[in-house]
Amino acid sequence: MTDDTTLVEETDLQNYEIMLLLSPEIGEEGAKKELDDIHGLISSSGGKLKNEDFVGLKDLAYTVKKHDRGFYVVLNLELPPEKTSEFEKTFNINNAILRYLLLKVAANY
Repeated sequence: MTDDTTLVEETDLQNYEIMLLLSPEIGEEGAKKELDDIHGLISSSGGKLKNEDFVGLKDLAYTVKKHDRGFYVVLNLELPPEKTSEFEKTFNINNAILRYLLLKVAANY
């Protein structure tokens, strides 16, 4: 008789880069708070933050959700591949995030 339970295997972490465009309405302190929340999401998902570049408030090339400016943030991290959908769901429902881009990058990037 076979056991129907399956073993969950440890997956290797993949390298990702996330570019975030945060609303200027939240201010710089609000942007830092959003980043702290994202750091918590990374650690609770079993990921590791490798680099963070908080570019700050910049003019946009075109209007995004009625905003001409936004806070740019670029994060480099390692994350289990199955957790990316969780990040996308979180980013989609967060009104402070105007746009995001989640990219899988090469290991030596």
